[in-house]
Amino acid sequence: MTTVWWKKGCKTSKKGIEYLDGRGVEYELRDIVSDPPPRELLEAQVGGENLKAFLNTSSRPYRELGVGKNMPTRKRLIELMLEHPDLIKRPVVERDGRVSFGFDPEAIDRVIG
Repeated sequence: MTTVWWKKGCKTSKKGIEYLDGRGVEYELRDIVSDPPPRELLEAQVGGENLKAFLNTSSRPYRELGVGKNMPTRKRLIELMLEHPDLIKRPVVERDGRVSFGFDPEAIDRVIG
């Protein structure tokens, strides 16, 4: 089963869902704010040289916490993502341990097979 974390009213989330619908993918929707991705998923996925790639740079927490001006450590960033799920780039699409962040058709295709 494919799981999609999204936010109602988010245009990027809507694009991701429309893309999955167009490909005939069955999925379970989860509200990213009230039911964010689990810590284990974030710890397994968030990393590398470009931590910004996992972030919603237009979110209020991104601006208010100054994340863009002073990128926290990976560990602290994951804590912030769990405290402020709006920081997480959406939609997050997961299936069988494969995950994509944001609306990227090629990345989503790699997740859904």
